[in-house]
Amino acid sequence: MVSQNLSNALRLAVIWKYGGMYIDLDIIATSPLFFTAHGNLARQHAPDNPKFDYNNAVLNFPRSHPFVWRLMEEFVNGFDGFTWGENGPALITRVYNGCMADRDPVCADLEVSAAWRHSPIPYSDIPLVLQQNWMGTELWEKVQQVSWATHWYHNQFKMTNTTCVLRGSVFEKIMTDTCPVIRQVFGEQIFCSAEPAQEQENR
Repeated sequence: MVSQNLSNALRLAVIWKYGGMYIDLDIIATSPLFFTAHGNLARQHAPDNPKFDYNNAVLNFPRSHPFVWRLMEEFVNGFDGFTWGENGPALITRVYNGCMADRDPVCADLEVSAAWRHSPIPYSDIPLVLQQNWMGTELWEKVQQVSWATHWYHNQFKMTNTTCVLRGSVFEKIMTDTCPVIRQVFGEQIFCSAEPAQEQENR
């Protein structure tokens, strides 16, 4: 987990020194509002694990904000290099909750974006977006109406062992609408060449 912890530390250090907005690479912006919103932190769907209520996939702070310094202090003092997420989402969650519980002025001006703004699809449902006709157009229309971005949680994609995108999936719809150039240029390499049933028949 060395690379993951280096990434967690680096994003905090850079935002502390320079300020700005950090966004994970597996987040796709679906609205221009995503880049103009004022939320400092983002919630995520974690009903089974409350210590992951907030995440560090989206951070938006001015330079030298005291809350970011508090995060860096906790990163060092509470470092756990063996448990996934302890220095990332769990760090953000415990520092923010502790700050609010103590009514610490460090977090008095913080704004938190709702989970449906950045993570409209729960972590556990991410593999389903690669399936055909899973809520399809209905889900995408909902994402367009209420969300600013969609977090794809790339580690969930790895668990599916999927090497191509099925046509008719939610992922294809979002790629078509938000990344048309990528779809046009790399479509043949990205999309499955045949339907699963057809592939089975051809074997």
